[in-house]
Amino acid sequence: MTNILISIHIVFGSLALLTGAMVLFLKKGNALHKRIGKLYFIAGFLGTIISLIIASSPNHYNLFLFTIGILTLYFLLSGFFAFKINAKQLKVLALTMIVTAVVMILYAFYQFSQGSITSGIILIFFGLLGAANSYLVDYRIFIKQGRKLTTKNRISLHIGKMIGSYIAMSTAFVVVNNIFYFRILNWILPAIIGSFLIRHYIRANGKRKKQGAV
Repeated sequence: MTNILISIHIVFGSLALLTGAMVLFLKKGNALHKRIGKLYFIAGFLGTIISLIIASSPNHYNLFLFTIGILTLYFLLSGFFAFKINAKQLKVLALTMIVTAVVMILYAFYQFSQGSITSGIILIFFGLLGAANSYLVDYRIFIKQGRKLTTKNRISLHIGKMIGSYIAMSTAFVVVNNIFYFRILNWILPAIIGSFLIRHYIRANGKRKKQGAV
């Protein structure tokens, strides 16, 4: 059964990586972008759900894949529904991620006590990443400061979260398959490239809005 799930996961994961790359370089906002983006979300969501099942199974237990899967789901859901979600729903999603992150960090200390240093570091890294993003972006800006979810803010939220989900999936892929000779690159390169793209597309969107207002 697990082998079947792995095969299905590979199909959905490959489709998500392919369509995600396409969306990054397609013209934003048109019908093709929306169709491919929806396909990316579906493939990414299903692939991630299956990966969580596999990573928590006794014979294929993988703490790294499980934690990055949780992070991927958070980014996917908040990014895909950025144009429909309201402040209350965003708050629930953000608080859920924060609570999950706290549990991950607490479990990390248990792993340390058991001598599992690597597992503990992985839990703390992704726990802090999820908590920081959900608190600093979702909770602090849109909820605590009361900033309205305007179209511009929703677009920025969509860009950041969807590319964030692609960063998470890409990181999982390159780490598991050890793509780069220098292992540190497997961990940081997707985040570096993805962060640059987030900044680029958010700035580009801001420029288009300003030009449209002139």
